[in-house]
Amino acid sequence: MALKPCRECGAKISTEAKSCPKCGAPKPILNKASSEVSLVEPNLNYFLFFLIFLGTIFFTIKIPDSDFVFQSLIGHRSIITHSILFPFLIYHYCLKKINKPNTYLTIFVIGFFTSIALHLSADLHPKGWKGGAFIYLPGNSSIGEGPSIVWMFINVIFGTYFSSKIFIQLASTKKYFITYLFLGSLSAIIYSNIDGGDVEAKFFTFIIIFLTTFFYTKRKSGRVYLKKKEIVNKKEEKKRRFFGGFWTYLIGTIIIIPAIIFLILVIVGFLQ
Repeated sequence: MALKPCRECGAKISTEAKSCPKCGAPKPILNKASSEVSLVEPNLNYFLFFLIFLGTIFFTIKIPDSDFVFQSLIGHRSIITHSILFPFLIYHYCLKKINKPNTYLTIFVIGFFTSIALHLSADLHPKGWKGGAFIYLPGNSSIGEGPSIVWMFINVIFGTYFSSKIFIQLASTKKYFITYLFLGSLSAIIYSNIDGGDVEAKFFTFIIIFLTTFFYTKRKSGRVYLKKKEIVNKKEEKKRRFFGGFWTYLIGTIIIIPAIIFLILVIVGFLQ
């Protein structure tokens, strides 16, 4: 039996293994014929993924500032636009509730979550915590400095979390993982410089949260996969034991026990 390293964790496993016993990765060994085949959805084109993801980030990066149009009603840095509300609504109604969601809409939502998180991570470093730096409720009333920081920080975390979660459900190869992290980092560099101010603080705030949530989500998804696999294995084992014990008992009752009784009677009769 040939052994090769798992494509995810590097553990030596059988080339015939359908999943890695260590990390739970599906199809852990890619043979020569399939090594170039992506494990993402068949209709996902790498080049289009690159363009749509990056394009979505820069197309939607300024959506939080669309509250300028309704500033008299909801104020600038509105709690409505400065949140993950819009991408979450698209995710919930157009992806989560659909059996087979559109692949490219999925990429758009991933980019949308990322852009909101990137925008808000930059907003965490204003020139000064006063006036337009605060989050505003409908009616143009500020929630103050502390709650504003907490609100934006939480939305950055959940924005990057949902982005990573949806992405990991879509892609499962290192090529896409590296591309996702690269484009997220590149976007952070570009936007931080465009936005100005404390560029380094804005960049590192986003990158730290972005990478942390990605690797946390990736690890969590692996654990869920292993847990589901373990549950299935336990059910199969229980089923096997049940039927194994049942048939053993049945055969013993119908055949073996009567045979033993018959043999005893024959011996007793012979001795008499």
